[in-house]
Amino acid sequence: MTTNAGQGVSWYELDANQEEHAALIASVPERIRDYDWFEAFGYAPFAITDVAEVLHAVDGERDEDNWTGIFRLKDGRVGYLTAGCDYTGWDCRAGGNGDTRATLDEVIRELCTDDDRKRLGLVMP
Repeated sequence: MTTNAGQGVSWYELDANQEEHAALIASVPERIRDYDWFEAFGYAPFAITDVAEVLHAVDGERDEDNWTGIFRLKDGRVGYLTAGCDYTGWDCRAGGNGDTRATLDEVIRELCTDDDRKRLGLVMP
């Protein structure tokens, strides 16, 4: 079972505790309030609840494109995440990575791939 970085609890475990689930979901920007984004954040070096603002994000598709996003974190850093899974979902074959930088330009230049920039509608700064 995938766990959310910094949370130590899976989406399924949250479903078992509706009050905890509701409080967690309410703290997450609406754009990334779904199962796939929650699971993708299991591959980030920051928690989904650390996200203050979604700067750029594109949904993935199982066995195809990754869920990829750039986020302003509550501590001011800019976070990057890309993660995906196979057709069976996040419990079998899944992977991803993420990192942080001080600025959006640094994330775009140093962390995003050409494909990420294309999918997110960004250009090299």
